[in-house]
Amino acid sequence: MSRALSAGRTLRDQLQVTHPIDMEVVAEKCGLKLLYLDLPDQIHEIQYRSGIGVNRNMDDLWIRWGIAHGVGHKVLHPALRIQFRATHDQLCKSYEYEAEDFAYGLLVPSTDDCRELGLLTRAAIAKYAGVPEHIARLGYPEETGPSRPEESDGYWMYEVGWGTKE
Repeated sequence: MSRALSAGRTLRDQLQVTHPIDMEVVAEKCGLKLLYLDLPDQIHEIQYRSGIGVNRNMDDLWIRWGIAHGVGHKVLHPALRIQFRATHDQLCKSYEYEAEDFAYGLLVPSTDDCRELGLLTRAAIAKYAGVPEHIARLGYPEETGPSRPEESDGYWMYEVGWGTKE
């Protein structure tokens, strides 16, 4: 299990939050302020000193994911000062991957818990966890590893298709 995935699960346990996890409560318990902003479509969340700005134009499941991803950056990379750029170097990509793993660990039950709960399909896991369906999978990432492109000019979440409100 990755360090970031473990950190997401640890935070969920420490905060004693249950599914579906209210990310506004998590942010508040972490001492983070949330701002809902009109951001360009390619920017889903931004970090600022005391909190997270999230693109209000995304659908609700992606807003939850964006907040969880932003909390991951705050927990895993508290001193990070990387600004958004169209092309990311390998270090920046690794931070994005970690924030994605953290969000998954925070929002989605472990594979064993999914099996115990009878959540055996992506649709069932996604509905229970309140995440977009194509993110949810059994064995992710503990057994199969994250599904990431070999080469990418953008964040992993762009590759999997962050949604916007129609």
